[in-house]
Amino acid sequence: MKILILTQFFPPEIGAPQNRLFDLAKRLNDNSEEIDILTAMPNYPNMCIYDGYKKKLMKVEYIEGLRVFRS
Repeated sequence: MKILILTQFFPPEIGAPQNRLFDLAKRLNDNSEEIDILTAMPNYPNMCIYDGYKKKLMKVEYIEGLRVFRS
C-alpha cells in the first residue's frame, strides 16, 4: 500500500508533532508500506529556513528510508 503523509512539520525540526509523525512513518515503513512525506522547508521554531534548504523551491531527500518531498 502507498501512503502519503501531508504535514507542515517534520524533522530535522524539533518538537512533539515532528517526532510523532517521524516515528509513525518509520513504523509504517517497517511494515513494508511505501511511505512518502510532503512537507514544508524546515523553519520551526525560529521561522527561518534552515541552512541547506534556503533558495530552493523543492527538495527531495531520504531520511531513514523515507522519501521526503519539501516545498
